[in-house]
Amino acid sequence: MKIVTQILCLILVCVSASSVSFAEEPYQTVLNYLNASKNGDVQTIKSLIDGPYLQKSINLLENNKNYPEFLRDYYADVAFQIVDFSILPAASLEASHPDYYRRIFERYGKSSIEIEALNEQLVQVVRCRVTFLDGETLPVSFLLEKDRSGIWKIVEKSLFR
Repeated sequence: MKIVTQILCLILVCVSASSVSFAEEPYQTVLNYLNASKNGDVQTIKSLIDGPYLQKSINLLENNKNYPEFLRDYYADVAFQIVDFSILPAASLEASHPDYYRRIFERYGKSSIEIEALNEQLVQVVRCRVTFLDGETLPVSFLLEKDRSGIWKIVEKSLFR
């Protein structure tokens, strides 16, 4: 019985550790999103996005019955490569994502210096290249934020240069 209890505790620790590492790895959220897009899995996509990006995408994800097939066709022969992932400094966040910066400022009522400290915990940027079969590449930037339960969610997606 003691061995069974130890094994169950070990399993629980492993499961907990994998959950924590998921919460600590924003690029994994992006990879999950890209794979869900490739598979046309709109339910998974919905679970990985939040904020303005979810608001902008919800109608398409929930009401367009052809969207999963479109995604599978569009991303059929596409390769994804994570180029960079990093904490975005508050000054860069304010310059490159002013609406998002304003939303963080309004939500937390913090100064720029305090937002800078929050960034390490709340905001990450993941950049990737999407390469199509014909060789065309599309550079995509994802802005991620931790939700209240500590899970990274994509809140903005845009092209970068």
